[in-house]
Amino acid sequence: MAAALCAISSCKMHFGAATPEYPSVSYFIPGECLSSTELISTLHERSGYQLTCDGRYKFALLLDLSNCEIDDSRTYSTHPRCIPSEELFSSFGENEALIKKAYNDQNYLLHNPEESYTAPDVVTILYCGGMTLVADKPFAGHPAGENLAPYCQNYYPTNGTKKPVLPNSNLAGLNNGKNFIDPLMEIPIDYGCILGHSIIFSIPTETHKVVEERVNFEITIPVKVVMYLQWINNKLADPLAPVPYREETLHCVFHTMYNLK
Repeated sequence: MAAALCAISSCKMHFGAATPEYPSVSYFIPGECLSSTELISTLHERSGYQLTCDGRYKFALLLDLSNCEIDDSRTYSTHPRCIPSEELFSSFGENEALIKKAYNDQNYLLHNPEESYTAPDVVTILYCGGMTLVADKPFAGHPAGENLAPYCQNYYPTNGTKKPVLPNSNLAGLNNGKNFIDPLMEIPIDYGCILGHSIIFSIPTETHKVVEERVNFEITIPVKVVMYLQWINNKLADPLAPVPYREETLHCVFHTMYNLK
């Protein structure tokens, strides 16, 4: 069962006026569009929405993005695209056209040629471990306050089986692991996976039962926010220009209405 998009708790209650939700939208968003480091919880409070059909307890969060817009021209994709706004592109002045072309070329490459129906979900924010996830009650056999991150898995299955979980890739989307992204983007920074605008992961239920009981969680995710458009701009003058990025910690306090006992 999929999680319904219904924001709850003390996290932000909106996705941002410039980034409406569309079905099967392709996301390729530069780090310049990260509006804040506070994540948005999308967990639904009704029974069953966090328990997946293959016995995993699902967590779902969204990045807070701005300066984005929807392009439904289908010129570069079979899907509508969420892309940087014209205002953001125009901020690069006389280099605007060159930057937009390089961005669109990269966007085209990110569409999996073997799974053309799969809409990419890529934001140039890199994760390389260090996440913490703590609950205020015993959860899945772990005491309150213990870091649950080591027990988290990436969520997306492929052909009915989970993709291999590589080190520091438990937040990877369907095609967001370094092993898939590296040949396409060649970002010369060490990382485990690149984030999508939607961050979904899970904990196996194993022998535990889902019971109705409110649980409060806090999550922190250290990341490198890559200023991808700025990097394109810098490389126009110096092809070997280093990747501009800043280190941030994504954060959210949220609750669910179901516990694993």
